Amino acid sequence: HDGTLLYPFTIGKRNTKLTLDNDPAIQNGMAFTQDYAGANKVKAKYGAHFWDAELNYWLHANPRWVTYFSFSGFFGFRYFHYNEDLKDTFYKNPSTDFPTGSHSDYKKKKKNNAYGVQVGANFQINPLPYFSWEFAAKFGFMYDQAKQKSFLRDEDNTVTLWHHHREKWQNGVFGDAMAMLEFCFLKHINIHA
Repeated sequence: HDGTLLYPFTIGKRNTKLTLDNDPAIQNGMAFTQDYAGANKVKAKYGAHFWDAELNYWLHANPRWVTYFSFSGFFGFRYFHYNEDLKDTFYKNPSTDFPTGSHSDYKKKKKNNAYGVQVGANFQINPLPYFSWEFAAKFGFMYDQAKQKSFLRDEDNTVTLWHHHREKWQNGVFGDAMAMLEFCFLKHINIHA
């Protein structure tokens, strides 16, 4: 469309071979947004975060950091947090309605909080004092609270066309397997890689 960004906020099917000057969807006022169809520039920003925490009770077959080989089992609680944010800002050149130009945002936010229980096993090899190889596996069940919010604003962000909120609880499973190199430089403080 002659170097402009055309966003699909229009009614009906679009013919991408048409130019903005002879596109019936625009000429007949079929676009239901002002700042998106025919925008000149888009700026997008995306972010995501993931972290988890756990609290476990350990059972040792033989002591860790003492014998050459150590085997342990554990069970406990696990919490996961994951969120995503997407913001698309559409910019439009000056017009008769907006002499200085306009810009509007389309935002989507997702957030998950998962609560679970887990069991696991840990195998440790201690070739040197304060240095070990560790292999661990975990498995568990979780219950996830998923939330999603969507915002669509128009006319220089003065009008909200769409504000949608959805929440759902769902169950799931999770598992971890890891191999670690561990250095214990104080009794209760160690570094894993």
